[in-house]
Amino acid sequence: FWQLCRSFKVGLGQFAAFQETRAFAVIWAGCVIAVPLAQLFGHSPLLRLLMDADDVRNIKRLFEESGELVGYFVVLAGSIETLIQLKTLKPVRE
Repeated sequence: FWQLCRSFKVGLGQFAAFQETRAFAVIWAGCVIAVPLAQLFGHSPLLRLLMDADDVRNIKRLFEESGELVGYFVVLAGSIETLIQLKTLKPVRE
């Protein structure tokens, strides 16, 4: 239990440092695109105002899935950027 608490404190510090990187911003943007924005764009009442009722189901699915795919690609780009940043860091000697 104590080891878990110590690790948690170290993890919080590492997460705080990660939040200040560009990669975190890219990953966060991908999560925002993939979850709430994709659902909002695929919202049926909104689409019914804009389109014919017959096409709404297919267009809704297309908008949701496309939005999620774009969001996941952005998360992937942020993950790759994280790996690149980790490789360019100089190791710190204690």
